[in-house]
Amino acid sequence: MPKVTTETAQKMLQLINVTTYQGKLTYLMIGFLYQTRAGFSEIVSLTLGDIYCHGRAKKAVPIGEGPRKRTQILDAQARKIIDDLVVLQVQRGHRPSIDAPLFRTPSGKAFTAEQLASIFWLYQEAAEIEEGAP
Repeated sequence: MPKVTTETAQKMLQLINVTTYQGKLTYLMIGFLYQTRAGFSEIVSLTLGDIYCHGRAKKAVPIGEGPRKRTQILDAQARKIIDDLVVLQVQRGHRPSIDAPLFRTPSGKAFTAEQLASIFWLYQEAAEIEEGAP
């Protein structure tokens, strides 16, 4: 996971418009990356069953595998965004399945680690440019 300061991460999250499906998805992915210090491949490997149970987001999520496996506690805002994402996916005609990837493109396909990395770098660059602006 790349090193990002708290200020840069906060600026990255402020740049995201969370009123759209893509914005909520991006906010959640970048928030997960920053909060958990997980790798891109660990984040995109999360399934709906890892994070959603009995009609609501779980309070804790398993991240990683093997000796690197750890539990991440989710705050209320992250759980609300997850709930909204699941509702949006259902409205788009995607059936919620515990094996389905949590982070899906608007077309319903799973993100790749490379796609997530490119989104992350794009927002990090924008945040650093904004921090440097007078």
